[in-house]
Amino acid sequence: MPATPYTGVPTNVQPPSSAPGPGVAPSGNIPAGTDQLSIESITQDMKVDKDFIAYVQKAARWTNPHVQAAASAFTAVTQTGGGSGTVTPSASPSPLYYVWVIQIQTGGAVGTATFKTSIDGGNTYGALQTTAASMTDATTGITLAFASTFNASTTYAFTNAILPLASWLNGAGNGRWLVDHNGFPMGGRISEVSEEWDFSAGALGAGAIAGTRWTTALAAGSAVSLQSPTANYNARFAQFTPSSTGSLQTLLYSYPFFLANTPAMSLRLDMEFGISVGGAATNVSWYWGFGAGTNPLADNSILAFYKDNVGTNYSVITGTGIARTLSLTSIAPTLGVYPTDRFTIEIQGSASPLGAYQAFFYINDAYVFNTSSLPGATAMRFMFGSSNDGGAPSGSPVGSLGKVKMCWNRYATISL
Repeated sequence: MPATPYTGVPTNVQPPSSAPGPGVAPSGNIPAGTDQLSIESITQDMKVDKDFIAYVQKAARWTNPHVQAAASAFTAVTQTGGGSGTVTPSASPSPLYYVWVIQIQTGGAVGTATFKTSIDGGNTYGALQTTAASMTDATTGITLAFASTFNASTTYAFTNAILPLASWLNGAGNGRWLVDHNGFPMGGRISEVSEEWDFSAGALGAGAIAGTRWTTALAAGSAVSLQSPTANYNARFAQFTPSSTGSLQTLLYSYPFFLANTPAMSLRLDMEFGISVGGAATNVSWYWGFGAGTNPLADNSILAFYKDNVGTNYSVITGTGIARTLSLTSIAPTLGVYPTDRFTIEIQGSASPLGAYQAFFYINDAYVFNTSSLPGATAMRFMFGSSNDGGAPSGSPVGSLGKVKMCWNRYATISL
């Protein structure tokens, strides 16, 4: 008779060893020379090893780098097993990436059926709880809504709604990940553009900063200067002094490029920006991001951050070419003389891990907003600017722009 195959189970108890788990070491029988052996006593020890190996393989699985895509969102719930019962999670999940598994222990109707909750994909579970139409899960603190009738041993799995960070496929077809969004979409070359405000002698034309591919539009009485590294900010930065007259703009904008809905691609813009104390309590408004033209105040094809002269917090401006929307965030500027806040705009193609053409906005690495109202295949520019739309400035306002970096990625297929 051929041997019976055995696949390790990461939660099994095999005497004399306990169930595998964090910090649990496998225990086995080592027979003495005078012990009587049996097939069962030998194979039981073999099961212990296979169970612990299965636990390690499951617990050590690789999770791609990510940030949370929304403040209180989950993926769809996957049911494994029978029963008409449903589980719906809500409320604010932890910012950490969890793989929730709700395992029914005793079947029955809501109020009778019991369950346990896992946050590590089913490796370990919390205390026994009784289902309810709406309840706070004692293990994780999220809200769970149970409905209909449940079968014992049925599981319900879901995760945070997350935004996976940069991924690509290498030449061997293996998935690769990096947090800083360096992608390899073109034969292994990194596709990125960055500007540290270095410059050389010479000029590129009227109004241009020497040695760069950026153009300035300066109102009377305003200035854009390239500053050398300082003790407070160890890199070159562009410093903006708004016009001394009301109703005038000061602009710095790049060469145009196409912002297209390209499948499986994303475009990420990272920048550092700081507003002086006088720059936040004045008549000057600030904006920086993508625009189709060179006038952020009138441009309807726009994806940009904005600090209004009468507002306390940063905002986000979005538009599709027909209309524009202003959305207020809960984050106020960190005031200073040198760039102190980090801003990110990431645009996802339709076949990205998120499955839709949309843009995500981050301030100091914290998610603040997302939109699916994008300009489409439009020639766009990166823009930074100020506008004296509150009148002549006061308080000696200054804006400092640090390194600007844009990267393109090609996404691999992602499975959670």
